[in-house]
Amino acid sequence: MHSLLMGYKKLDFVNSEGKTVKGTQLHHILPEDDVIGEACVKTFLQDGFPLPDLEPGQVIDITYNHRKKVIKVDLVSMKQGSK
Repeated sequence: MHSLLMGYKKLDFVNSEGKTVKGTQLHHILPEDDVIGEACVKTFLQDGFPLPDLEPGQVIDITYNHRKKVIKVDLVSMKQGSK
């Protein structure tokens, strides 16, 4: 599903259960059936998940499996004004 990447955040912390959480949190917007306009969502990807070089303003394509788990993130278009 195509979405507009607004930003991303690297995470590295210990949760309330004592487990270390490392990864990248994507902040993106996409159309959603029950939303007037677009939905603003966060998607967490564990450390080591293969990602293209990301910059805010890029259009990305997120592929999910049948359990709605992210299996792939591709770059669809570069940030406007980039070459």
